[in-house]
Amino acid sequence: MNGKVTYEIEKDFKQAQRFDIDAESGVITTRGRFDRESSRYVSVTVIAKDSGIRPLIGICSFQVELLDENDNPPVFERTQYETTVRQDRKKGPVIAVIATDADAGRNAEIEYSLDPSEIMSQKLFGIDKDTGWIYLKESLPASPRQ
Repeated sequence: MNGKVTYEIEKDFKQAQRFDIDAESGVITTRGRFDRESSRYVSVTVIAKDSGIRPLIGICSFQVELLDENDNPPVFERTQYETTVRQDRKKGPVIAVIATDADAGRNAEIEYSLDPSEIMSQKLFGIDKDTGWIYLKESLPASPRQ
């Protein structure tokens, strides 16, 4: 009878309500979803108890690293960007747009592009896909003198 072990999650443990454990097998399952943006790690403490007259216990604490899910869209610092370009402007950088993403790792990487339906804009402007810098592809044509 002493060889029978039962398992439980430590009750005083603040994350205890987020986990279930099978008392006989010790298999731990989650009760719901976790949000990596709220906490990168979750700790769990398990108590194993034998069935002796004076039960002996073992305690195991471990930390689970939560992997990121791509669940946040990029957010631009501003909803609208404006600038002016002089007629005699040479090709080169014009304005930078900046976005951030609350995800982590590869899920937080942002690639910038211009709207392909804006054909005129595509002819005049390009965007650095990594930095968000919008640039004039070539010098603007000079306006006819009057």
